[in-house]
Parts: sequence; structure tokens; C-alpha cells
Amino acid sequence: GVLVEPLMIHPSSIFRMIWAAFGLVLFCYDAFFIPLSVFDLPRSAFLATMDWLVRVYWSLDIIASFISGYVGVHGTVELRP
Repeated sequence: GVLVEPLMIHPSSIFRMIWAAFGLVLFCYDAFFIPLSVFDLPRSAFLATMDWLVRVYWSLDIIASFISGYVGVHGTVELRP
């Protein structure tokens, strides 16, 4: 609790909003390119970079979810770990 408390992210902070917006962009990328993986697309530096970027983002998003606060039923923000 004490070690994690300073790391807690407010759910409506600028960082969290940018993180979520970036996640939406990567979600759209995944929604478009995952079905295309059925076909044998030529490999490019762009696709290789995006593959790694998507993997790293979704892995870090799991951690970010654990250290993010949430808005409770009555509108109160809960930031306790």
C-alpha cells in the first residue's frame, strides 16, 4: 500500500486521457490489421515497429490499470491501492 500509493494515477488526469486515446488508436490499428494477418502481407519496417509497439502498449496497459484510480458509485474518486 505505502509503496504503491504515490504511483496511483487519477482516472481523469491528462496522462490517463492521453494513454486512453493512444489505446483507441492502437485498438483501431488492431481491428484493421489483425483480420489482414490471414493474408501473407509483405513485411515492412512499419509493420514490425507497430507489432512491437502494440505488444508493449497492451502489456503496460495491464500495469497501468492496476495503478489507476476509479470513480465510485457516488462520484468519489478512489485512489487507494
